[in-house]
Amino acid sequence: MRIRTLLLAGFTAIALPGAAGLSWQASRAWSSWRMAEQATISTRVVSEALRGYTALAVESGLLTSAARSGRADAAALAASARATDTALRNARDNVAAEGLDAAPLEQTLQAMQGLRARVATAVSGGRGDEALVAAVLAAR
Repeated sequence: MRIRTLLLAGFTAIALPGAAGLSWQASRAWSSWRMAEQATISTRVVSEALRGYTALAVESGLLTSAARSGRADAAALAASARATDTALRNARDNVAAEGLDAAPLEQTLQAMQGLRARVATAVSGGRGDEALVAAVLAAR
């Protein structure tokens, strides 16, 4: 019985530090996994925001051109407006899902709708409007 107890004590003495080491390694791996998961989420949010900004820049270029010349390609403006709205809504939704303030993105969506209406009015009159060009550039 004494040998059995001695062997059991020996195995326990060897196993306990190993179990502690494995627990520590598992804790570090879990922490690293959580950090990687958060980085993935942050990257998605930033990616959507940058897509929104890119679409906004493209549309503002078309709006600026139309406002300056008094002429516009209605199909190109409509397609650009759809792309911008979609990208900004995706960015807004991702920002809100992370618990961040999505109000600036919502304000940008509303501002772009107002600018589109002003550009449509200027284009329908066939005249350029430098003040409108400045407003579009300021909204960017």
